[in-house]
Amino acid sequence: MSMDESNPAMDSMRNELTKAYIAGILDTSGTLGAKVQKASDYNLGYTIELEVAFSRKSPIAIQQIDDFCAKNGVFCSVRENDGRYTLTIGKPRGVLRFLNLVGPYVLDRYEEAELIVGELVPALQEGKHTGTKEEFIEVVGMLEDLRELNPRTTRSKYDQEYFREEWDL
Repeated sequence: MSMDESNPAMDSMRNELTKAYIAGILDTSGTLGAKVQKASDYNLGYTIELEVAFSRKSPIAIQQIDDFCAKNGVFCSVRENDGRYTLTIGKPRGVLRFLNLVGPYVLDRYEEAELIVGELVPALQEGKHTGTKEEFIEVVGMLEDLRELNPRTTRSKYDQEYFREEWDL
């Protein structure tokens, strides 16, 4: 068999290795995050943004992740700023698809990925962040849980207590 011929077993192995490689980058230097944003066009005046992001000086890994996303139907954006390349996946459906693909290989950030896939994305897809004030506060609690799992994140002023006081609940 020549190198030009497709070998399904090799293609499958290469795909699994790519997932493991990307999961390793996520574990060591990727961002799994969600934040509350003021948004006057939402009925509560706030929204919740979710993202998976990678930032590197070299474009090689970013290109690998971008190619993987394109092949697997995950929308992402790539930007270059001051010699750093950043790839961002920012829609709940894309984050869910991406984490379902690489999640089995994530080690250090597994609990964060599990919380996002199992609780946060479903809550966002159900519209709880745009529903009642109580539902919004419930989702903010998930963000607090996510921050507790990652010691690199900073405390946000927009926690459950902030919104209970803001809305007299």
